[in-house]
Amino acid sequence: MTHWAIIQAGKQASSDVDAAPWWSLTKTAIAVAALRLARDGLIDLDAPITRGGSLRMLLLHQGGVANYTALPAYAEAVGRGDVPWSMQDMLARTQKVKPPFQPNMGWAYSNSGYAIVRCALEAATNQTLAEILFRYVFDPIGLRETKLVSSVRELDVCPLAAGQNYDPKWVYHGLVVGPPQEAALFVHALMVGDILEPLDFKSMMTIHDLGGAIQGRPFTKCGYGLGVMAGEMGAAGRVFGHSGVGPFSVSATYYFADLSTPTTVCVYKTGCYEGPAEQQALEIAVNSQ
Repeated sequence: MTHWAIIQAGKQASSDVDAAPWWSLTKTAIAVAALRLARDGLIDLDAPITRGGSLRMLLLHQGGVANYTALPAYAEAVGRGDVPWSMQDMLARTQKVKPPFQPNMGWAYSNSGYAIVRCALEAATNQTLAEILFRYVFDPIGLRETKLVSSVRELDVCPLAAGQNYDPKWVYHGLVVGPPQEAALFVHALMVGDILEPLDFKSMMTIHDLGGAIQGRPFTKCGYGLGVMAGEMGAAGRVFGHSGVGPFSVSATYYFADLSTPTTVCVYKTGCYEGPAEQQALEIAVNSQ
């Protein structure tokens, strides 16, 4: 099962209006919210925090925080259909793991780091992440069907999630769901300057180089900014956005900056590997020119 959407030169098209999980594209929304909260003086991205060095380091995956999804106990618990651990329990479990490096001394993808960011944003604003994302990200660009979900019932209405009985609380940084055209609109609005101030956008797009090609995926160059995957996909040139993967579906939402007409594509697919969704997004974008 595949759902897709494309935005190009102000025009939109999509396969349907079905909602699906964003998975780690949620990180991009969290990063946007963090930058806007920092702009309003509600948080300091560079102030030292207890774990991860600073919020900026965590958003860059440079905080040296172990990744809870890599714990064998996590895979076992999800496989059994266990009730999700509490946030405190999850963070305690990851704290027992030797950090991959000291803050700002390396790079390692960490879902746990983004969970810490979520806690910091909620504490600073006295609002839930759902309220923060609506106010600072979704509402300003008119996303009406996109939302943060927190229960099996809320997630189960998505066709790709129907019958999976997956509890979104296992995604500790939060799980956004929405139709593909709204995911594409989010990334497109971000990239054309409709969400962030220019200096904040520049900060978000300061990319940490992660090297070249990834086997089985269309990337020929890779990097990571503040909540954004960046790199190149061969002759299509530079791309910016995020992929996401969960137990039963994947997402890939990217802005293709170097095509003759810059284009944003979102693809949702069944499966548990990002490569096919990224490849389909690339093909849709290239064939649209």
